[in-house]
Amino acid sequence: RWSVHTLEVFLTRNDLKLVVAKGLDNIAGLERVYDIVKRYDSLHSSSYVLGGTNANFWKAGTNHPMGPTVSNGIILKADKYKNWSSVAVLKSGRVMIDTFDVETALTTTDGSISIDRFNLRRSEEAVVAYTRFYGNTVPFIDTLGILEASEDTITDESEIQTVVSSVVDSLWGQYREAGTLKMQFRYLEEPAVNGSVLCQVSALDTGIIAIPDDGGVISFGKGNFPLFFSLFEG
Repeated sequence: RWSVHTLEVFLTRNDLKLVVAKGLDNIAGLERVYDIVKRYDSLHSSSYVLGGTNANFWKAGTNHPMGPTVSNGIILKADKYKNWSSVAVLKSGRVMIDTFDVETALTTTDGSISIDRFNLRRSEEAVVAYTRFYGNTVPFIDTLGILEASEDTITDESEIQTVVSSVVDSLWGQYREAGTLKMQFRYLEEPAVNGSVLCQVSALDTGIIAIPDDGGVISFGKGNFPLFFSLFEG
């Protein structure tokens, strides 16, 4: 015997919407639905959460969601898993259940290049886009983990930056994003899928680069990318 609870939501009402919230607000984060709802409710004072439910499976090893995942127009993952279906909510409030293919490209006045993956690098040649759900920087530096592992050697707060820099320098060659061509960008309009979004180049680097809350980072990898060298800040 099953006990099934349903919540009927009229998404055509302007004061109601369906939101995809991610565990710990991170691509690899795992968190109970109750805690996600409580955290989301406390962070968004302008809204009130009426209910929540599990909405996805995640992949063992990476803990990344399986299948295309988009939150408020920001892509967490674009890869389709097998031929599994997904739920999509349009701005009009209409709900679709279907299988979706998400294709993304960076387009400039000098040309266009396909984005192969989001928030995960599998090969050196791939063009990868990193959004705020990935972390604070590309490559991701686990500063907290470094400090916890070094707590016995740190005697003063002034040593923290030196210790972190030393560990990063020693591990630099192991980071997949070490030395890759990276472009930081910011949204000039609200992010959304199924259309074009105007963005501005805000930084270019091959080292550690920050992921802005209002944008992201596109890593061109270590291949031959003439388009990258046509870019400039602004």
